[in-house]
Amino acid sequence: MISQLFKILWKQRSKNSLLMIEIVFSFIALFVLSAAVIHYYKRYKEPLGMDYKNLWAIHVEQDWNLPAELKLTDSVKNIKYELIKKQLLTNTQIISVTKTGFNDFLYAQSMWTSCINSNNKQYCYNTFSSDPDFAKTTGLKVIEGRWLMPEDELSTTKTIVINQRFKEELFGKGPAAGKTITVKEETNSYPIKIVGVYEHLKRQGEFTEEPNFLTEAAPKSQKYLSYSGLLIRLKEPIQADFEANLVNDLVKFDKSFEYRIEKVEQMRREYLLTELAPLIIGSAVVLFMIVNVMLGLFGSLWLNISRRKAEIGLRRALGSSSNKVLWHILGETYCLVAVSVIIGFIFSMQLFIYNIYNTPVSTLVQANLVSLGLIIVLCTISAYAPARLAASLKPAEALHEE
Repeated sequence: MISQLFKILWKQRSKNSLLMIEIVFSFIALFVLSAAVIHYYKRYKEPLGMDYKNLWAIHVEQDWNLPAELKLTDSVKNIKYELIKKQLLTNTQIISVTKTGFNDFLYAQSMWTSCINSNNKQYCYNTFSSDPDFAKTTGLKVIEGRWLMPEDELSTTKTIVINQRFKEELFGKGPAAGKTITVKEETNSYPIKIVGVYEHLKRQGEFTEEPNFLTEAAPKSQKYLSYSGLLIRLKEPIQADFEANLVNDLVKFDKSFEYRIEKVEQMRREYLLTELAPLIIGSAVVLFMIVNVMLGLFGSLWLNISRRKAEIGLRRALGSSSNKVLWHILGETYCLVAVSVIIGFIFSMQLFIYNIYNTPVSTLVQANLVSLGLIIVLCTISAYAPARLAASLKPAEALHEE
């Protein structure tokens, strides 16, 4: 039976060629869209590492148009940042405050990367300076050892905490807290003490891959400015006028800076919208293409059945049931889909071979299966009404018309 269906498809190849090309392109479009959706979903389900709710970012900056004599030195800024932090902690609405190394520390594309050589191997990572209250404020979960403490800022040995991903790359399943590694550079080498490991941190957002992170205690003795913003954790409920009152209090406390507040939850919404916008637009384009293919298949089958009434009537007269006729028409459609999908799979295999976006193979396999399932379902929906029409033809009526 199946061989006969493929013979019919081969004999009608000139009529079905355009429809087959449309199904091939639909399969490829669905494959790319499915791969993107699955990839984004997997990344979204990975732990973010921090709690964005009730977390606000305060940008503390001097006006860049100020004359040189009015601009504060980095050492003075460091002192003022510490005073501002203490002032914020006097507010009963604020649970904790931490200084951050970037104004756009969260949900931003900017990052500071570096590499170290240890045990004759190079390890690359993202890095930032942190004060002792960073983990408490952002909600980072320390799973081994401890977080940085005030005495670490005075230590002559560089003190760090790392994320679990970096720890596994350095030490595998073994412990990391309390270990000291020797970093070798071109001209010198120096020790780094690891005091703790935190579970996860995806600073650039849910849809990014978690990098290796090395978080260091910024020495108090340094002259350059280590911090340029603050994060505050708030209690609930938060009054509507709290933001305006907070800015006014900061201006009254120190007029040297300009203050701007961003809610991390709002930053997250803007980030998700920006990242998902291309996916939504792509989905709309693919949906438009699929609808056109379904309409084309529906019209083609409807016309084909109207021309084959005598054949269908003869089959019914010879004893074929309506269900057999129905499955015969659907079988022809599935054979067309099978050939189209095989051709489409040859093209999709190029992503497996070259994979310029480093997409996991499991995601590509899942995308192929999802696009195959969708193509079968959509073609079944398009073919069912014409096939049902053919199955409902009565032998006498079909032969009488001829």
